[in-house]
Amino acid sequence: MLENIVAGIGVVIIVASIAVAAKPGAVREFLSELEPKFIYAGIGVRLLTGAFFVVASGACEWPAAVGTFGVITLAAGFIGLFMGIDRINALISWFAALSDTAVRSIMLAAIFVGVFLVYAAKYYEAV
Repeated sequence: MLENIVAGIGVVIIVASIAVAAKPGAVREFLSELEPKFIYAGIGVRLLTGAFFVVASGACEWPAAVGTFGVITLAAGFIGLFMGIDRINALISWFAALSDTAVRSIMLAAIFVGVFLVYAAKYYEAV
């Protein structure tokens, strides 16, 4: 059951990455209007997702990989929590200033992360 949720999160990452790669301009517009409460909500989601990956890693086919990904996600959430809104807004501005090709390249890497999560959670069913 937990491995299905991990795989589902991987699928969500894949779909979201494809959507962002298809219309990078829409994401720039969305990010320019982002309020601090939604930034903190995103940090909370990252913390919860990281904790879930750590807990669910034992049910996956590659527990060390999913657990490590969970720890990295947790660390990124805590870093975001302690960075402060000004620094996070500077990071968002940097991302918004990237070219479409750069955004699509980053989204390609995110697609690979999503595929990896699906494979690491349930690779025995895919083979």
